[in-house]
Amino acid sequence: MLRGARGLEWTLLAIGVVLALLLLLRGGGEASAPAPTALEERLAATLSAVQGAGDVRVFVSEEEGGGPRGVLVVAQGAGDLRVQLALQQAVHAILQVELNNIEVLAMEAEEGI
Repeated sequence: MLRGARGLEWTLLAIGVVLALLLLLRGGGEASAPAPTALEERLAATLSAVQGAGDVRVFVSEEEGGGPRGVLVVAQGAGDLRVQLALQQAVHAILQVELNNIEVLAMEAEEGI
């Protein structure tokens, strides 16, 4: 009986260690993502007001001098080509970034929606 209990303890300990490592690795990837800049937050708030855009997230790639080099927009409504074009034109007008340096993608649908 003592031998079986000792084996169970080691098994439970091993499972606990594996679970702890999985949680650390999973949480670490999310925590390492940089927080949005003030520009990205303002741009996302503005773009979310575009009809049909829905929730919007923005990433701005900046040159060393500080100016925007490229922009990635991820929006719920970007599956609609009209919304994609409206978002792209809005980013172009606001940041003066060339259209070929602006990418607009549809946001992945969340579960339960």
